[in-house]
Amino acid sequence: MVECELSVLVRQCLQRIIPDTKTLEKEVSSWECERNTNKVCVDWRFRTEDALS
Repeated sequence: MVECELSVLVRQCLQRIIPDTKTLEKEVSSWECERNTNKVCVDWRFRTEDALS
């Protein structure tokens, strides 16, 4: 799940030059707040039962 979220973060927020750490922290915090407000979640399609068969 972490890899999925990091991939989305890069595509939606970090595909440009960020001038400094403070700006990076602000951008990521803003992105995270928006995703949490919109209650975005991962839609898993793979089940444990699938791995066992």
